[in-house]
Amino acid sequence: MSNSILPAENSTAGGRIARWAAIFILVWGIPSLIVWAGILMYQQDWMSQQTQQIFNELDYELDNFVYASSPGPFFKPGLTKLFAELKGLPANHENLEKIISENKSAWPNGLLEIYLFDGQGKIFPTTGARPEHQLFFELINSDFEKGSAISPEQIASVGQFLPGPDVALSNCREQRGKIIELGNPDRFSYCFFDRDKSFSKNMVGGILIFIHRRFITTSEILTQTISRFKGENYGFVNGDGESKLPKVLGDMQPGELLDYFQQFPVNSFELNDHLISLKRFDEYVLLVGAMPKPQKSWPALLVFAILFLISSFYFIKASYRITVKQVKFQHNIRKRLTGLFALCYGLPLLAAGFLTFQYMLEFKHSMLAEIKHNNYRRLAEIDSGFHRFTTGKLMELRAFSKEMQKHAGEPEVLKQKIIDLYQSFDADSVHLIASDSTLIHSTDLLTAEVRRHYQKTRQEKQKILDSWKARQAQLSDLHIQHLFAGPGSDGKAIIPEKTASHNAFEKLFRSTAISAMEFFNKSRGLTVLIPKSGSNLVVDTIIESNTQSLFQSARTNISRFTNIQGMEEIFLAYLDIVCGPRQEAWYAFALMIDLVNYERQYFEKLYSDLRSRSTIMARVFPEEDIRAVSNHQFAANFPSAFEFRNFEPIIKRSSTDFKTFTQQVIIDGKPSIVSVLKAFYLKHYLLIKIQPLSMIEEIYNQRLYLIFVFISIIVLIGAALSRLLSKFFVTPISDIMTGVKALSERNYDHRIPVRSANEFGVLALAFNHSATILKELSISEKIRRNLYPELEFRCGSYLITTANSNTRIILSDFFDYFPLRQGTYAVILAEVSGNDISAAYLTAMLKTSFTLLCPCFPNSPELILEKLNQIFLPYHQKGHLTTCFIGIIDPTNDKMICANAGQSYPICLGCSDSAERSFLSLPSTPLGISEKTRFSKHEVSLANRAMVLYSDGAVNLTDNEGYKIGHERLIEIAAACVNKENRNPSEEIIKRLNEESMSAPWRDDITILTIQNRI
Repeated sequence: MSNSILPAENSTAGGRIARWAAIFILVWGIPSLIVWAGILMYQQDWMSQQTQQIFNELDYELDNFVYASSPGPFFKPGLTKLFAELKGLPANHENLEKIISENKSAWPNGLLEIYLFDGQGKIFPTTGARPEHQLFFELINSDFEKGSAISPEQIASVGQFLPGPDVALSNCREQRGKIIELGNPDRFSYCFFDRDKSFSKNMVGGILIFIHRRFITTSEILTQTISRFKGENYGFVNGDGESKLPKVLGDMQPGELLDYFQQFPVNSFELNDHLISLKRFDEYVLLVGAMPKPQKSWPALLVFAILFLISSFYFIKASYRITVKQVKFQHNIRKRLTGLFALCYGLPLLAAGFLTFQYMLEFKHSMLAEIKHNNYRRLAEIDSGFHRFTTGKLMELRAFSKEMQKHAGEPEVLKQKIIDLYQSFDADSVHLIASDSTLIHSTDLLTAEVRRHYQKTRQEKQKILDSWKARQAQLSDLHIQHLFAGPGSDGKAIIPEKTASHNAFEKLFRSTAISAMEFFNKSRGLTVLIPKSGSNLVVDTIIESNTQSLFQSARTNISRFTNIQGMEEIFLAYLDIVCGPRQEAWYAFALMIDLVNYERQYFEKLYSDLRSRSTIMARVFPEEDIRAVSNHQFAANFPSAFEFRNFEPIIKRSSTDFKTFTQQVIIDGKPSIVSVLKAFYLKHYLLIKIQPLSMIEEIYNQRLYLIFVFISIIVLIGAALSRLLSKFFVTPISDIMTGVKALSERNYDHRIPVRSANEFGVLALAFNHSATILKELSISEKIRRNLYPELEFRCGSYLITTANSNTRIILSDFFDYFPLRQGTYAVILAEVSGNDISAAYLTAMLKTSFTLLCPCFPNSPELILEKLNQIFLPYHQKGHLTTCFIGIIDPTNDKMICANAGQSYPICLGCSDSAERSFLSLPSTPLGISEKTRFSKHEVSLANRAMVLYSDGAVNLTDNEGYKIGHERLIEIAAACVNKENRNPSEEIIKRLNEESMSAPWRDDITILTIQNRI
């Protein structure tokens, strides 16, 4: 027996384990996978951001490294500090020699030549001082504004110690306090000079220092520069000398880094758990920046993992005990529904929260990328707008040429017009030349940026001068004079006097104009003799020597702009011809326009347009924070004069020739994102667009607010769904639980409130109906206990067994049996129509009458029926029909005398070898129909015979196909069930009838009573 049960138990256990595994995967495994995937994705995203920030920082510092290692930033701080220490010291040669020697010792031997001068420019007789040094110092500090010039003898004297003295003087002029490149690669590579005329001849008031580049290597410069940075994070690799790697790289060799760089030519990469950025300093040297690779936040992950494992352990333990071991725990449907709803609603909400978090991260990144893109596009639009501006200016000058043509025969009018153009600051220098080489008018080349401030207050002019000095402008007395000069008698700016160097410009413009007029005539087939001068053109030191060819090319660019570029200045030259009656060239006028002039006009118009935008336009296109920053000595910064000071790190970084870049800086005390464009058309400017981080955060927070509102709405909807769940499910279930508890306490008066018409409403109605039925059943049970006998009764050797199946609360069938005094036994089977309380009343009357009449008429069942007939006459008229069968069993003689009043014919079944199967024909009339009804007495032998009494519900029962069971099928069922092995054949007959009808509803009560000899 145990072997047959174990497989089923194993199968059941296996199913429970499979179900537990499915629950674990769905409820815990998949959500855990989602959570851990989200955590890992977040960690990866965080590390990517940190890595990018480190790379940006390395690139930024390497740019500063390059700038700090260039000659100017490298040498200037020390030399400026030296002059500050020496300035004002008395002329004690021993002390001065000692100070100079100490400062030289801090540098490689032979690197510096230091010479000191007093306040009047006289050289102190220190080691190596020569008259040529004093002459060079005097020449670079001379203004050359009053007709003086450098003589060939002076050039030759300076040339005794300095190669290329003319170029050196040209480069050094007006660059006080700066590191000046002399153009020599080995000796006299750079020069530094400064002077303070406020000191007397017995005090140090000037200094001249020559730097010999060959005495210091690039490695030495970079090594000293690294000390100003974080030496542990920055270094260099010199392919032709000593290398010094950052300390964080440990034992890594320079060759290993070079091999990786040559194999993977990228500037930023990851190597040996370090982030490394490289920047080429020259053809041999790579600058190296390195920082440790950001690590994952292992402590936080470990804590979360421990909490996760603990939670997993308890979930596995609880779910295994409940699902596999079937260990019950106290819970109710409310908790189960709440848990299921939390899973069904909470998991998608958790996934949505994770996706929202990822979306916000991506949104922030994409927003920054979009801001950069839009900033660059806007800055490029501003830059290209200057090209359109200069084109418009060219059209204006051509219109001016047409106006000049109208007055070809009036030279004074022509002269006044170009003077007006000059005084309106539309040109920095103007020239008018006749075809006979006569110079009608010519102005000196003094930029309009110096002359245009005549109407400003002295305080404003002083700020402008300070901004020039801060940018190391080459200032002469003429510049300062015209900056602070007031307006002339005509209320306009004073036209500057011509300087000695202006003669070269006059010759240059005269030669260019004559060539242009000759080219103009030839191009029109005119033969007009134009006299030429044989002067040798001398280009002033303001303009490079190759500028002469640019001027000469302007003769073919009539009515067009010609770019003329000096060391720091860019000019647009415009040359045009005024024709005579035969269209021959009579006059030529040339305009020199500093590009800074047009750039100022462009920005003034741009910023004026930005400030004057209407309210509607400002609302459609929000106000932009755009800065135009220039380190040019005279260029105006917008929107404020000292704008360049706010962006010194940006200017340093742009010096490495970045076209565009973006970085985070502090602007006006606020963290901001700045996008920088090194302009292509605006040659002197960096265009900077500023986006405060607060503005970006505001946009981000607005999106975050919308998402928060959206999620809040979802949560509120979830709360509303929870409320609906409570209303539609939990509350009705609670009502049902309360009702069930009331029923268990036999409180049949409790009713469940019907809250809706859905399934729960139907269930409540059914429950209430069931409570009513149960209440009536309690009454019926009392009636049953008082009216009906036990299901089995022994009559000598005969056993009477009964079984009943009722379809109503009150039984319509009645049976009873009890012994009589003569050794006989009375048996009754009756049916009363109806299943209500009145039927129970009639049944009670029937039992009382039967109990009283049977002892009085022990051998006359027909008389008993006649007496009952009289009793039931009134009730038939009220709609009740009663049938009855009465039998008196005599076990001694194996017989039964009986009488029938409309009851179904009994079934007689033979016992042992007898095959008798028959119905006992007892024709009769139900009780109460007529008072004249008479009943017959019958005697039935019980020897070798069993008798089955039944109510008509047994034959009227229908099967699933709707056909009645009938008498023939009933007698077959009875014959199969009545035998001595069945303890209660009546119950077996009821069971078989139930199988026959299957799920078909019974329409009437069924009572089976079997009389069987058990000997």
